[in-house]
Amino acid sequence: MRGPYSLTSLQIDANVSSQAGAYVLVNGNNVAIYVGRADTDLNVRLRAHLLESETNLCIRRSGIVSFYFENANSAAEAYILECDWY
Repeated sequence: MRGPYSLTSLQIDANVSSQAGAYVLVNGNNVAIYVGRADTDLNVRLRAHLLESETNLCIRRSGIVSFYFENANSAAEAYILECDWY
């Protein structure tokens, strides 16, 4: 698992490729708030969690400040990572 990285578009673009993968969103105390995956493009999926884009009010109110991630070779591998981390 790579990270933590600040949950900003700059950090996402600099560190996360456009392939499948899984991720963990954490708050300021480094407590995991959300575990998710992207079957095709992890960069796009993480961008959906930026404060200006996040539609889930629970996530939005949780004080997410950073993320960890790992790329996967397939959607199935991303699913396994997500399950392991959950």
